[in-house]
Amino acid sequence: KWKEKKLYIISLYIFLIGNLLTYFSPSFTFMMIARILTAMSTALVVVLSLTIAAKIVNPAYRAKALGLIYMGISSSLVLGVPLGILIANTFGWRIIFLCIAILSLGSIILISVFLDKIPGEENRTPLSIQLKAVCSLKLGS
Repeated sequence: KWKEKKLYIISLYIFLIGNLLTYFSPSFTFMMIARILTAMSTALVVVLSLTIAAKIVNPAYRAKALGLIYMGISSSLVLGVPLGILIANTFGWRIIFLCIAILSLGSIILISVFLDKIPGEENRTPLSIQLKAVCSLKLGS
């Protein structure tokens, strides 16, 4: 039974490791493997960010919180490319991944310190029971 905060921190550590591996990559193949690792953890971080925000934010502010997350994702896509090109041309492409790793470490620390217990974690159905239910539906159809 995985708690969301623990899974969130683990996925951020994987993201951090993926960016550090990219920074230190000795070859293109190694870099691509590191980027795949980073992409997989990013998908989980985005989903967990939305899920956790929906659970911990007051219902009156839930739409605003989710909007801020989506705005951050969109802003990173729009501003990240030109800013990344500027940094890469000035300091080299590797420094971008080191900076992202440092920011990830900051996120891990802030989440560890400030994210309290998430409501509803103790009443969740264990994954093994959920998988049995899915498999029984699949076999029955």
